[in-house]
Amino acid sequence: MKKFAVLTLLVLMATFILTSCGAEDPEPITLADASGTIDGESYTNSLTGLNFTLSGNWYFLSDEEIEEITGVTKDLLNGSGSELDPSVMVYDMMAMDSDTANNVNVMVQLAPDAEDVDFDEILDQSEAEILEMGASIGASYSFSEHSTAALSGIKFYKLTAKADMNGISYEQGCYIAIENGVCLNVTLTSYDGTPLEDIEAMFS
Repeated sequence: MKKFAVLTLLVLMATFILTSCGAEDPEPITLADASGTIDGESYTNSLTGLNFTLSGNWYFLSDEEIEEITGVTKDLLNGSGSELDPSVMVYDMMAMDSDTANNVNVMVQLAPDAEDVDFDEILDQSEAEILEMGASIGASYSFSEHSTAALSGIKFYKLTAKADMNGISYEQGCYIAIENGVCLNVTLTSYDGTPLEDIEAMFS
């Protein structure tokens, strides 16, 4: 499925933003603390307050599907977070619309000493890296000006791109925030023209 292959690329692109958060001392929280849980049709990250609720034909990807896309075993990361380098990311949740392949990806990273992060600088760096990578694989991107959005009441800094890859056009929003010592990166992708704001609304 072409769109599933594009999702793999989008996950890789999103890591450019998250790895810029940085972290030094992982105390007093661990990656396990920073991870969310899925209960029925809801994802909840208690430490940060981020919540996402399925609607329509949306479903959560299993840990095995996440591992297939990312190459990272989610259980291993969550189970041994206190022993890992704090710069390690957790691919915490992925959800997809089975009809359209529109999707949501949430990643977390410890960032206890990152209160003074320049989010605009991070997004600028991410744009440059995404453009460079896109050029190498024949994908084109056009970016909107940086903006902000509220997901679950949390202020996120937002990078929006319209892209075309192998004849597939899509819109992607990358959202970054730091909440309670956790760097949150949320990536929304729309293939069918659904406004990103409609997907944002699924974060209650």
